[in-house]
Amino acid sequence: QQQQQQQQAQQQQHASGATNGDCGEGPMAFTVEWWGWLVLTGASLALAMSVKWVGLFVVLFAGTQTLADLWDLLGDLRLSKVRLVQHFFARVLTLIVLPIAVYLGFFALHFALLTHSGPGDGFMSSAFQTGLRGSELHGISGPEFVAFGSVVTLKNRRCGGGLLHSHPSLYPEGVGALQQQMTAYQHKDDNNLWLVKRANLLDPIQSHRLPAAAAAGGGGDGGAPVEFVRDGDIIVLEHVSTGRNVHSHNEKAPITTRHFQTTCYGENGVGDSNDFWRVQIERDAGAPTGEDVGGGGGGGDDGGNANGGGGGGSGNGDDRARKGRVRVLTTVVRLVHHNLGCQLHSHSTQLPKWGFEQLEVTCNPDAADSNNLWNVEMHRNERLPAGSAYDQRTSFFSDVWELHQAMLQVNNGLKPKENEVTSRPWQWPINVRGQRFTGWDDDSTRVLLIGNPLVWHGVLVGLAALALYTGIHMLRQQRGYRDPPWIRQRKERVLNACGWLTLGYLLHYLPFFAMGRVLYFHHYFPALAFACMGLAVLADYAFDALGTRFRSPALTKALQAGAFSALAMSFLFFSPLAYGMSGKAASFAYLNFAGFDWPLK
Repeated sequence: QQQQQQQQAQQQQHASGATNGDCGEGPMAFTVEWWGWLVLTGASLALAMSVKWVGLFVVLFAGTQTLADLWDLLGDLRLSKVRLVQHFFARVLTLIVLPIAVYLGFFALHFALLTHSGPGDGFMSSAFQTGLRGSELHGISGPEFVAFGSVVTLKNRRCGGGLLHSHPSLYPEGVGALQQQMTAYQHKDDNNLWLVKRANLLDPIQSHRLPAAAAAGGGGDGGAPVEFVRDGDIIVLEHVSTGRNVHSHNEKAPITTRHFQTTCYGENGVGDSNDFWRVQIERDAGAPTGEDVGGGGGGGDDGGNANGGGGGGSGNGDDRARKGRVRVLTTVVRLVHHNLGCQLHSHSTQLPKWGFEQLEVTCNPDAADSNNLWNVEMHRNERLPAGSAYDQRTSFFSDVWELHQAMLQVNNGLKPKENEVTSRPWQWPINVRGQRFTGWDDDSTRVLLIGNPLVWHGVLVGLAALALYTGIHMLRQQRGYRDPPWIRQRKERVLNACGWLTLGYLLHYLPFFAMGRVLYFHHYFPALAFACMGLAVLADYAFDALGTRFRSPALTKALQAGAFSALAMSFLFFSPLAYGMSGKAASFAYLNFAGFDWPLK
């Protein structure tokens, strides 16, 4: 009987080697079927990544298996160097190049089909928005250069950065000065509009007085010369809705306390010298080749007409007149505080509820911080002629990169909703805290996402049993015990399969402990899938081993039938959790029969 079982095991091993030839140098290597399995694996990895970024963990899992496979091939001295290189590049082509191509192909399809504006526009850069139909920036022919008296919106250049914003609410007591809040907001509204005015260093009060036409974005008296904003100009930004100016002073910022607080200050555009900001041009992607975008200095008169003509420099020609101007969308600027020397700054840090959870805006002493960069997004000035339509073409790869940064920021910034049941990773394996999907009053049909205790706790028992069995196996080997070949081969196959599945479980579970974002019960499900597969392999081995030990195949079948019956019965018993509970919560108290602390009430 042992000889027969040994022969069966050897046949199974040979069959396994044939079917697993896609992983190594077996009889199937480099056949059509072998290539087919590799291609399907690569495509599946791309699909997993395309559905959800948790697919990165299964990519890491497959990559680890591939490296182990290549390492085994490297130790096979029967293989030539040419054959090893063929194996290596076959995997590069099917498991790296193909998944990347499929993944990027979905984004190409995404950009081809989703061409219209949507509620998430504010998370994308100004240049990206010009290509979205229906966006405020698509196809608009606005003035090309910003002048004093223009009404503008300012967009932070950080990916996912917001628009400079203020609203009538004040900072709360104990948070710096009790002045009007200033934030960055990722959606479009009228509280993002700012009037650009020239600062008067000798008489700050005069800095805030513009003709009535300028206050409406008209640029002032129709006969007065237009003055364009240039590199080095000192400006004042007045909030159109409230008449207060962008302001900073020697007070700590509310969240980032190493920065200075920024506020909106003054009345009807009248403030003080802490409202003065110097324009410092960093670069201009829209400037013609060879045009000097900086060095505008004091930004003098542009010759009394909208087309410029001579202020701020010598020489002649239109390029000389445009030198150092702030161009809509493409000119990247820093706004340097005249008194403190810090720079207007925004980042991903959110204010508490008193700040409506909008993004914090500060004055940053670090002059090299890239989050200090801004560009003009919308521009209105009736005295300036309309330029060409805003259409800043961006490349496919830059769009993909920007969209990934925006998705990552949105994902990391998720906050739990009111009365929402969230959880932490340590709670998932022990199945103590689920996730509600509906309202929870007695008149509602309530749905609770919670694990089947038999499966969840069975997985924990399986992991403990695997660790114990592995330890006993290693101890037996160390002490010189030798099993018959057919038993040893099956043990090695089971331990190898369970080892890889345990690695998959850990790769999909442990990373969540390092995540700061809000987490839910369903984040455990990919890890659970690997654990369930490992439990099935271990249970199958245990049932078969017991049947062999007692020489009773019927025992094996009975154990298998008992396991399936227990799963079916437990599913039926707990099915109201998944299919919905109607009526009073007290009528479902029996589901907590084992003392589970489930949020049923």
